[in-house]
Amino acid sequence: MKNCIFDLCFIGWVLHHFPSLDVIEELARVLRDNSKIAIAEPNEYHVSYRIGRTAEKCFSALLSKIKLKVRC
Repeated sequence: MKNCIFDLCFIGWVLHHFPSLDVIEELARVLRDNSKIAIAEPNEYHVSYRIGRTAEKCFSALLSKIKLKVRC
């Protein structure tokens, strides 16, 4: 991909899956001067986090009855 071709790059809900921040350097490489990178990551206040933690607790309690564990 060519350098400096985008005005905006968006990365959503995946950054925490990368072992290093090389992906940010790549985003910066393809952005034009004075462009933006928008990053969205779940946190403890995001509804998906709350649902996930609630589901984990429910499934853990349910599956522990048959000796299985939930790992998230």
